[in-house]
Amino acid sequence: MQTKLNLSVEYKESCYSELLDYKKKLNIQPAVFDDVIRIFDLSRENKLSSGRSIKSLALASVYCALKVHAIYIDLEEYIIDLQASTSMVRRLYRTIEAQILPKLDLRPHRFTIIDYINYFAGELKFLLSVHPHVCGDNST
Repeated sequence: MQTKLNLSVEYKESCYSELLDYKKKLNIQPAVFDDVIRIFDLSRENKLSSGRSIKSLALASVYCALKVHAIYIDLEEYIIDLQASTSMVRRLYRTIEAQILPKLDLRPHRFTIIDYINYFAGELKFLLSVHPHVCGDNST
């Protein structure tokens, strides 16, 4: 059963309002956010929140969904901005990746060096004429 969040409704559980805050802070697209909710709900059903903070589980769910959709985000920067424990979120991410994602038939994108170069080239607004040289293509 998939939980759909109606953004005009106030949710009594603080974890959903926290997820909505992360959605706004990180500018998460609706399709990605649907996966965040699916991952988060299944993680809670599988008792991954036992002995852990809901905030860490929410952050790990968001990070997982971003990786599934091949959206690069620096975990260290992301965690520092949202004030959480990096080691706890990392451990939860690995647990979710191993236990939850297969049940949802989701696979995280494995970033290659080319993905990182493309991401940072976009961030730094490199000209396309410079970009192939960075990747080692000297044909141009």
